[in-house]
Amino acid sequence: MTVKFALGVTPASLEDFLRCVRLADECGIAAIGVADSQSLFHETWSSCALAAMNTKNILIGPWVTNPVTRHLAVTASAAMTLDDISEGRAFLGIGPGDSAIYNLGLKPPSLGSLERPIKHIRELLEQGSTDLEGSTAKLTWGSRHIPIGIPVSGPKGFHMAGRLADIVWVALGLVPEIIQAAQETMRAGAEEAGRSLDDIDVWWYAPVGIGESRRKAIDAMKGILSTVAFVSLRFTLVGKFVPDNVAESVRQFISGYTSVSHASPADENPNVKLMERLGLTDYFADRFAIAGTPQECAQQIKDLEPRGVSQFMVPVVVADKTSYVKQLRDELMPLV
Repeated sequence: MTVKFALGVTPASLEDFLRCVRLADECGIAAIGVADSQSLFHETWSSCALAAMNTKNILIGPWVTNPVTRHLAVTASAAMTLDDISEGRAFLGIGPGDSAIYNLGLKPPSLGSLERPIKHIRELLEQGSTDLEGSTAKLTWGSRHIPIGIPVSGPKGFHMAGRLADIVWVALGLVPEIIQAAQETMRAGAEEAGRSLDDIDVWWYAPVGIGESRRKAIDAMKGILSTVAFVSLRFTLVGKFVPDNVAESVRQFISGYTSVSHASPADENPNVKLMERLGLTDYFADRFAIAGTPQECAQQIKDLEPRGVSQFMVPVVVADKTSYVKQLRDELMPLV
């Protein structure tokens, strides 16, 4: 089983962003997902276009956009434009939305309501029109299949992704019971739609921290640990394998999370202080992360392969993104 890495990148500094994506393309990273959060980072589609123009092989797309801050026809047209710029390397990640919506004072739609936007976008891309709220939305200047991906973090999402998605990013953790539940539920959804789990490109959301020791690695990745925990657990804890002994602390963390600091490095992130005060750092690291020395990280990845987990979407939430990608290239990728 071939191990693959993709990177989720926040385009805070465009200079650092471009250095990061060029290096990722050169060292064999499979895909770059660009954060969509207009209140915190540079605009996602413009950043995706810059990435496409500065790379040759890597897949590129928003990770992830949402159906609230952009009209669906605008999203479909943007995706097809990116596919032209990248010469067929575009994908479209879409979800309920997170900091892009919270920082406008809005609430994200329910997961169930995401099914219709996905259907409409796919029809616009492949058929040129869709019946949208009683009127016809059109996209006339081209047509094609562009893979649509969904981040999912619970049983309803797993099942929906199995039915609808070309790409799935599983964002609930890397422990055995979660892996098994996700695979079984996605498989059931796929079979309901007349296809198999093998028809879906499944990736696992996995913060990676490399250090002189596991402790130092975890300490350096606290910012992304707080982010991934919120994204994964924010709507409900039902069906998410959260032990009783930490459930109340997790609820307090979710209710106290500050969206304006979403996906910020640890030294400037109040959510890290909240996570630490509630004693959740090690729990989140054990559940969500690959962390330790390069050898320890490589072994954790190898231990996941027999469970069918070999594709990792790695969020890059550090000040110096280029140095982080170099560390992945030089210290971890040769070992797996």
